[in-house]
Amino acid sequence: MNKYKSALILTFLLFFLTQPIKSQDKKEGQLFEYVEWSVTNSSFSGNPFDLISNVTFIHQPTNKVITTQMFYDGNNTWKFRFTGTRLGLWKYYSVSSDEELNGINGEVNIIENTSTNKYGFLTNVGNKFAIQISENKLKGFLFNVYMNGYEERFSFRNGTKNDFRLYKQAIKNGCSVIFLK
Repeated sequence: MNKYKSALILTFLLFFLTQPIKSQDKKEGQLFEYVEWSVTNSSFSGNPFDLISNVTFIHQPTNKVITTQMFYDGNNTWKFRFTGTRLGLWKYYSVSSDEELNGINGEVNIIENTSTNKYGFLTNVGNKFAIQISENKLKGFLFNVYMNGYEERFSFRNGTKNDFRLYKQAIKNGCSVIFLK
């Protein structure tokens, strides 16, 4: 384990041990599917989109660390999501300048995904693209790119529904990426 990762885990643990506990229920999730939490914060005043709350997840068997942020969902509600990339128990802890969003902790147990058509994140092996098909297995991923000159009608700001139907035809014809210059 490198020095940076060790220091991060130690800082996380020290902070965790000195904060009041606001435990969330234990959850279970499936590999490559997100799990979501909601937190009510009725005391915050100001622009809720400016409030930052980080949530750090630590995979217990390997100490792999993934950090995400909460997002404002309206009506005094903040949410955070986590997608497990490894099986087993992940513990999490939130850090925020806002008292109601700080110190939230819990755990999520990630189990095998029962669906055969769920894949993980796009990654790489050397200079080639790969997609996760299980916890420790990757499959090569070749892009099939549809490419033409930039057409203003395909802009997300200017397109009509019919324009987007034409645009989506490329995907129906097997393209996984659309490139407009």
